[in-house]
Order: sequence, then C-alpha cells, then structure tokens
Amino acid sequence: MPDIIEEWTRRGWVDPTWRTPKSAINMIYQRALKSGLVDRMPDRSWVLKATAPDETPGDKVED
Repeated sequence: MPDIIEEWTRRGWVDPTWRTPKSAINMIYQRALKSGLVDRMPDRSWVLKATAPDETPGDKVED
C-alpha cells in the first residue's frame, strides 16, 4: 500500500496530509481494481498494475 500511495502522490492524485479512515482507502483501491489500475497479490496486498507479475507460462491453458 505505501508504494501505491507514493506513486499516486507523485502523480498528484492524492494529498499525503489527508486523514481518511482505512475503509475509505479500501474503497478507492476497490474502484482502482475494477478499472484495472491496480492488482491484488496472493498475500492480499495491493500492487500497481505496471508492477504486477505476469502469469508464468505454466499457468496458461493451451487451446
């Protein structure tokens, strides 16, 4: 989560002085997830889409 906050602050999308409850932050992450801006890792952490690992070749199903 700190990586995402840092990136969003760099882009000017958030103000680090804002005081928001965690539920509001989670709501923002859920919206970002639905729009494809972030992904969820197996450990339930958030990661920017650009840094999300791709599927490994062994995970793909061939037609």
